[in-house]
Amino acid sequence: STGVNIMSFEDKKYSLETAETINDVWNNPVTKTLVNACKFLAPLSDVIENGIGKLIAEHQKKKLEELLEAILSDGMITTQQVEDVTVIMEFAKMVDVVNRLASNDKIKYLGNLFKNTIKSNEINFVEYEEFLAKINDLSYRELDIIKILYEVQKNNSLGIIGKCTENEVGFNPADTWNLFVKEAKQIMGLTEGEITAIVSGIMRSGFVQYIPINYAIGIKGVYVTTPYFEKFLKTITE
Repeated sequence: STGVNIMSFEDKKYSLETAETINDVWNNPVTKTLVNACKFLAPLSDVIENGIGKLIAEHQKKKLEELLEAILSDGMITTQQVEDVTVIMEFAKMVDVVNRLASNDKIKYLGNLFKNTIKSNEINFVEYEEFLAKINDLSYRELDIIKILYEVQKNNSLGIIGKCTENEVGFNPADTWNLFVKEAKQIMGLTEGEITAIVSGIMRSGFVQYIPINYAIGIKGVYVTTPYFEKFLKTITE
């Protein structure tokens, strides 16, 4: 009986905290500036209006709440930073992407992308739109697996596994790829063939490149992440 009462109390406490968080998000001046301005911008005004109105499904409202919470999470974005018409339009484009997401798994990435772009000393909306398109195009699993490849490369850089002789990436691509495959198998439950197929498909994004390795029995190719991906990753995760 006591356990039920404690659980009930904790549930109520969590519900109250969630409600307060949502209330804070919607009453934040930055939110009001972004959302209210978007209502008057075509062609995405209906998307925004429905995103917070009664005609849209509840999960769509939840996605927009999560997006705004991600943008406002560190309290560093000011009303002045988001009053510009271009900023509003870029936010509207991002909301359009969010509304088309099947799940909420990429929302934090999108929020960080917008937040870090606005906070940058040199706002680069061309790069912002490129990265927005990448998040929209790549699956969450593709994003996850390339992050694992990047981390394995970073953790096995020059000096840890020896001198790189194949190229100038700063690590041994063949050894690092083998370490990555082993880790990706454990984390994601995939076969080596599936891992290779997924990573090769990511080449369309410019985030990985193919490197042929010469062996006595012939050539075997591996993949490494590019500096372009490193820049993208910092923008969506920091």
